[in-house]
Amino acid sequence: NKTDEESNRKSIDALLDVLLNSENDAWRDDAAQALAEAADDAIATEALMTAMESPKLDDSLRRTCAESLATIWINAGRVPQSSLNRLHGIPRSVVDAFLRAARLMV
Repeated sequence: NKTDEESNRKSIDALLDVLLNSENDAWRDDAAQALAEAADDAIATEALMTAMESPKLDDSLRRTCAESLATIWINAGRVPQSSLNRLHGIPRSVVDAFLRAARLMV
C-alpha cells in the first residue's frame, strides 16, 4: 500500500542521509548494515549503489555497503545484472565473494 511505500522510502532516505552525511563513522557503518534489512529491496539497493558511488565514503564504508547489497540479493535469490555491472573495485570484489559463497555466482 502507498502509505507503507512512503514510510519505507522515508526510512531508507534517513539511513542514506546518515550514511552519507554523519560525522560518526560507527553510525555510518550501522546505517549501511541496516539498509540490508530494509523493507523495500529495490529502494535499498539504489540507496546502497548511490552511497558506494559517492566520494564521501571511504573504502571501509564501501565494503560495508557492498556486504549489505550482497545480503539483499542473496536473500532475494536473484542478482540484478544492471546493478552488478555498476560495481567496481572493492565493492565488486566483496559482492562477488558473497555471491560465490551463496552459490548465486560462479
